Amino acid sequence: MKDLKQIPVQVRFLNCDHSDALQVDIEARAQKLHVYHERITQCRVTVALPHKHHTKGALFEVGVDLVIPGTDPIIFHDPGANPAHTDPYLAVRDAFSAVERQLKSRTEKRRTKERQNPPEEIGL
Repeated sequence: MKDLKQIPVQVRFLNCDHSDALQVDIEARAQKLHVYHERITQCRVTVALPHKHHTKGALFEVGVDLVIPGTDPIIFHDPGANPAHTDPYLAVRDAFSAVERQLKSRTEKRRTKERQNPPEEIGL
């Protein structure tokens, strides 16, 4: 099995308390993204509550930014419209699911392009 390098993960909590357990969950989800793309060099995640003074029933917003060399970054920012996102774990799960879909799509497009334009064989 190929040894995968760790993706550097930066996690920020805005207008909400830092949670070690949530940070561990985020870091684990980020490391699993190697399954979809092996060249991810950085992952930045922001977990935010839009208004600190109104915490009961507030919806968490999660942003995920991935850096992949030679391509445009993958950016997903959840606007916090899903009523289930009063739970930060669900908001993080949904954000990473969306990022996984983007990575799968991008990888499939790259593979299709490579199949259509194979590298020329070197004649010996």
